[in-house]
Amino acid sequence: MGARLFPADLELAKEPGELSAFLDKLNRLEKSVLSHRQSGG
Repeated sequence: MGARLFPADLELAKEPGELSAFLDKLNRLEKSVLSHRQSGG
């Protein structure tokens, strides 16, 4: 999912720490979207 939506961001996040932080944000975003869908929103 993320690789399709944010290819440019993945290119910018070459540093391991930056990539880790980016993936962390992506995971939180995905969880919030999924929980929002499940709650009927």
